[in-house]
Amino acid sequence: MHSNFPTKEIHMKRPLKSVLAIGAVCAVTGAAASGIATSSAATESTATTAATTTAAAGAPPADGLGGPGGHGGRHGGGGPGGGGGGIHSESVRVDADGTGFVTVVQDSGTITAINGTTLTIKQGTATETFDTVKVKVDGTVTVERNRATAKLAALKVGDHVRVTKDGTTTRVDATTAAFEKTEAAARAQREQRPAVTWPAA
Repeated sequence: MHSNFPTKEIHMKRPLKSVLAIGAVCAVTGAAASGIATSSAATESTATTAATTTAAAGAPPADGLGGPGGHGGRHGGGGPGGGGGGIHSESVRVDADGTGFVTVVQDSGTITAINGTTLTIKQGTATETFDTVKVKVDGTVTVERNRATAKLAALKVGDHVRVTKDGTTTRVDATTAAFEKTEAAARAQREQRPAVTWPAA
């Protein structure tokens, strides 16, 4: 009867070893799988980070300068010689073929006299005079009066005028007080604010 105990004990130990071995294999397999999953997640995270960095590097700036701004029209602050606009300026630009330079001179004000192709222009306001200049309109001439193509002879004393001399070309933009008043009223109606008119010279 006692001779059977060792045999039973041996049979009981073998399954325990098998269970331990299987457990060890499962633990190793689980660790390997976990390592693979962790490595995969890390690789995926690295790829995502790289993609995000690339996108950020290629993205345009959040704010920019946009485009160069203008004065909202050929006549600047409401009309030639009007308030808020420049009355005299000189600038230099590169010529068309890039081999020389051209001086651009602009004078704005109110015509006080016309002598042939020479305009006498008072620069300033109704109460303050900055300067009185004589401008010869010569070369290739373009004239607009009240925003319509006109001849030089159509200009009148009292017109508000802006003369731009650019090399051999001269451009004259002129408006009458009545035209400016109408324009100001229409603009005020569009913008729903009181009309502003320039004082008489």
